Amino acid sequence: METIPNIASYKDRVPERPSLLGFTTGDGKDAWWEGQQETIGRVLEGLKQADVVVMSAPPGSGKTLMGAAVSRLYAPSITCTHTIALQQQYQRTAPWASTNMGKSNFECGHKERRSKYPQLAQFEDSFTVEQCDDYLDCIDPWRYGCEYFRNIGDAADNDLVVLNYAYALPIVQTKNMKSGVCVDEDHEAQPNPFRRQLAILDECHLADQAIVAASALEFWHGTLKKVGIPRPLDTATVSDWQQWTIGALNLLSKYDDDDEFDLVMRARRRALVERLGVLQKIRAEDWIIRREDSVTRIQPLWSRSVYGRFLAYYPKIILMSATPGDPNLLVERLGLEDRSARYISVPSTFPVSNRPTFYWPVVKLSARSEEDDYDRLASAVQYIADQPRIAALKGIIHTPSYKLVTKLRQHLTKDGNETIYIFHEEAAHKSSCVKLFEEADYPLILVTPSLSTGFDLPYQIGFQIIAKVPFADLGDPIVKARREYQLGADTKFGQRCYQDDALNQVVQAVGRAVRAPDDSGVSYILDENFWPLFKRSFSPDHFKETILWL
Repeated sequence: METIPNIASYKDRVPERPSLLGFTTGDGKDAWWEGQQETIGRVLEGLKQADVVVMSAPPGSGKTLMGAAVSRLYAPSITCTHTIALQQQYQRTAPWASTNMGKSNFECGHKERRSKYPQLAQFEDSFTVEQCDDYLDCIDPWRYGCEYFRNIGDAADNDLVVLNYAYALPIVQTKNMKSGVCVDEDHEAQPNPFRRQLAILDECHLADQAIVAASALEFWHGTLKKVGIPRPLDTATVSDWQQWTIGALNLLSKYDDDDEFDLVMRARRRALVERLGVLQKIRAEDWIIRREDSVTRIQPLWSRSVYGRFLAYYPKIILMSATPGDPNLLVERLGLEDRSARYISVPSTFPVSNRPTFYWPVVKLSARSEEDDYDRLASAVQYIADQPRIAALKGIIHTPSYKLVTKLRQHLTKDGNETIYIFHEEAAHKSSCVKLFEEADYPLILVTPSLSTGFDLPYQIGFQIIAKVPFADLGDPIVKARREYQLGADTKFGQRCYQDDALNQVVQAVGRAVRAPDDSGVSYILDENFWPLFKRSFSPDHFKETILWL
């Protein structure tokens, strides 16, 4: 993939101050950070040359502001994020932007209208998505002020709309907007206003999995039983389910929705018909089944399988992250390999001396590791924690699983050990563990499997230890199927993606330590699996320049 060079004149395409584009900076100084104007100019140049621009920008570079600026200067856009927290960050940067969420985030404002519509009496103040979908058949939500649809209407006229991936997929797939949203003077539905010239995928290293999750077809066993449709056997393949859709649709066609009083069941049947239609058209070998007690989910292995339902609507696409991974591999995952693409690597403005990453090959952990291996790992952890410059700092030990947290607790909590550890061994305890770490004014070490991404605590993390390279669990059938996947003649596609994901998580974890130019923190990688992975996989320049051997 061709790289867009850093040419000084590119900054001339960007106004002198963020406020001239309507932006508010977090530090209140109304000034671009070092390198931001040049980067914005490089992205604009990339969009002139190609359909897709992949931007690798290190932590603290201000991706939110740069992405919003490109949208402002280039074309109306949608921006997709993985979390509501990042949506809120966009809104703080661009207060005029529209942040859109699903129906479950809004309350129904039609309490006073219940008496006129007896069929609504069964519902509570907050409607579920299924109830609300059917509710639209009997009330014009735009005319009577539905907050959810007002939010969509406002977004239709806004140049910058920020959505999370889970919400973006279904709303982009809607062909026309109805019920008063984007209607012409004759109240006719107009084309979907979310299909724009530009789509920006923030946190793009998470885009593949987020799109896969949002594209899953869910078949709830209770619903199938209520509508009288026997489900396939637990041993059924995706192809078997596709054959099953013929009889299921035939049974559903016998219901008369106009005579149905139970609005919930009517909505569920309509949703089921829609999912069955999608299931009939998919390429079975690119999808997989995940069965649970109450639901069967059929999902694509890769987001490229649903390219036509989402990214195909956008002439220009920006993929940005601190850890996009191999840019060529990323565009293949998303189904963009047939479109022209350019790559931009943004240099870090944080001094390398403030953020060294030491590789100390202590032990090669695997599923076959024995107690001696864990004992060597724990001894190395304690050795680092006891060093004079480290002992007075707070630190984090990143693990890929709760199992390893427990193993480290068993080996670190020995008589005479005065180091204070917090062992995050259950998902439910995450918030309390983070709060305890954040509020502590004394040295302590948090051992956790879930803070390698989305964790921002500047000036608090003095050191970090990556105890094990976080390879995904091959005991999971979906992980195994993805790793074994062959893309055409590329027999190693799945394996390369598997390795790319593991190294990306290491880079993400290392990035937690230093969050500002004058912040500092040291990271240690103790797993022998790291170096071979590092040598054969792609990593960004802002990470490679920090690596040192011990």
